[in-house]
Amino acid sequence: MMLAVAACPRASAQTATTAQNLPAPLPVQPNDCHSEVPLTTSKIAQKFVETKVGSLSDFPKIEAALMQIRDAAIASEPGTVAPLLAENLALVSQSGKLYGKEAALFDLRNGFTAWENSDTVVREQGDTAVVTLVNRRTRTGMKPAQFRVMQIWRKQCDGWVMIAQSSAAMKQKGAPAIR
Repeated sequence: MMLAVAACPRASAQTATTAQNLPAPLPVQPNDCHSEVPLTTSKIAQKFVETKVGSLSDFPKIEAALMQIRDAAIASEPGTVAPLLAENLALVSQSGKLYGKEAALFDLRNGFTAWENSDTVVREQGDTAVVTLVNRRTRTGMKPAQFRVMQIWRKQCDGWVMIAQSSAAMKQKGAPAIR
């Protein structure tokens, strides 16, 4: 009998399944709408779920959610985005600290004079989407800052909900190198 074992090096006999029980791989099809952005298949789930990769305009509900977060930050009205954040949100700041939903909402109250996202890419896989972007923002009375951000969104019955976010500070153009 032929066995297929999970790719994890610590996989045990308990994770083994017969190859006959695995579904057939999904064919990889080019995306007819955007030939330069093909539908691909994730290595992790290559036999189960297609991955769609595209720009933000290909995902209007996620785009609307990101705009709603920006508007809430500029207006210092975090309550408007509370439904977009999972109750058990895991937010890792650029300093490496782990925060939850309440801290994320509190941070949006602190006043931003500018908030812009760019270079946004969405990788949708089933009911989950990984969003990467560059966020440029300025807090009231502070210098502008720039961050590389990764967010994980989960599709719920009533729309997309952010379940995790991590950010890393990026060097501003023209700023001196950090040594």
